[in-house]
Amino acid sequence: MHNTSEVATNKRFPLDARKLLTGKGVSRIERLVKGIITAIKRSFNKNNGLDSDVLRQDLLNAPYHVFGYHKNCGETFCKKKDDDNVRHIIYKSGLLEEIQKIVDPMARNSNLLAYIQTTNEAQRFMSLVAKCAGGKRINFTKRNSYTTRPYAAALEHTCGPSWHLSVCKRSAHNSATFRIFEKRRLRQLVKGSKSKKSRYSRRKRDAGDFDYGPNCAQPDLKPAELKKCEEFLNRLGNDKQQKAYFSVVYMHSSNPFLGANPDRINNDGKGILEIKCLSPVRESKFKN
Repeated sequence: MHNTSEVATNKRFPLDARKLLTGKGVSRIERLVKGIITAIKRSFNKNNGLDSDVLRQDLLNAPYHVFGYHKNCGETFCKKKDDDNVRHIIYKSGLLEEIQKIVDPMARNSNLLAYIQTTNEAQRFMSLVAKCAGGKRINFTKRNSYTTRPYAAALEHTCGPSWHLSVCKRSAHNSATFRIFEKRRLRQLVKGSKSKKSRYSRRKRDAGDFDYGPNCAQPDLKPAELKKCEEFLNRLGNDKQQKAYFSVVYMHSSNPFLGANPDRINNDGKGILEIKCLSPVRESKFKN
């Protein structure tokens, strides 16, 4: 009945209708599941599984009972008939039809449910047959090809894994067969682990070191090119001082940091009105 929970979370249906399924307290989904289980147990205890038609009617009526429509409820199944009738809301939203699709298969199998029987045993047996037979790829050309496999599946289903040991004891007259296979398996595991370690160690020895030999880090420039770059930087530093020196037109004799640049303003040859102090001049000490 987990499909009913999926219906309650399906956004294809209106929200107000879905809230009626998952209300506060005991939800209508839980009431539906408990009602179906109770009807099955009551049918088996009362009629010993002989009256499957009554059980079928109870199962088909279970959704209507949960949503408050008690017209078709039996006396043994329904005792609380004062619930809110929300059947018309569920019916318009389409949820009632969806829930009825989930309940219909159980109603069709009411003859099995009346005896509280399931198909689990048959399904388990067929799964074992499929495991022994290889599914749909069965070779029918060999003698007793398929018959032997259901026999093996039936033995495994009835006796469990112990029947393998009994067959080995009868055929080999010795109970040490499985110990031999286990020792062989352990030897293969140990051998495989050793071979993996040796392969890894060989790969590690053959590879070169990260910072040695041809793989070591090389300088980006050759020594000759690096020396030329250093000389060029030194020339740039000297040019800066010379540029700062020649940019000054007038310099004070006692205060070398005080000078006039070419954008000075003259007062009709009487003197300089504006004097600007350049930062390269202030940082450097020049001589007259």
